[in-house]
Amino acid sequence: MARPVKRKARVESTNAAMVLFLDFDGVLHPESEDTELFCRTPRLWRILRTCPHVSVVFSTAWREMYPMKELVRLATEDGGEDLKRRFIGVTPQIDPYSIPEDLSWRETECLMWLTQSGNLETPWLALDDLDYLFSPSCPNLHLTDFNHGLTEADVHKVISRLSVGTAQTNAVHNLTISSARL
Repeated sequence: MARPVKRKARVESTNAAMVLFLDFDGVLHPESEDTELFCRTPRLWRILRTCPHVSVVFSTAWREMYPMKELVRLATEDGGEDLKRRFIGVTPQIDPYSIPEDLSWRETECLMWLTQSGNLETPWLALDDLDYLFSPSCPNLHLTDFNHGLTEADVHKVISRLSVGTAQTNAVHNLTISSARL
């Protein structure tokens, strides 16, 4: 595997209507050695085509090894190329040991991206297979089963949440990130 490349998060000011934070392993493909990588991307494309108001930010650990352009290619090639413009950034990389005890690693990265991009009030949802990277009470997590990746049932639930606005804003849950805390 390639050596991790240290990169600053791609954070641009944007007016996203809703943000979907995307993990790869256990979401876009099951976590098994005999499974084709990115075999579940057509399901992601269906979500994005059904919910045109949603923009995607990569929260996957793959962002530590690949530049944004390559992440977009991996998530869209072979049928999702029309969705490329919907991928708007990557979460910042933070030291997991620098996070206050009341926050969780990936959730903190998502909140930092929202803060730095001027989208703190924007509703968001994270697609991930690792619940321990989020606080136990995080209403913004849609958890997938790492053995299966994104399933048809997940697709319907995610579309429902994104369509009816059940993804929550940070203000509702008083989850603000202060740079002084990190």
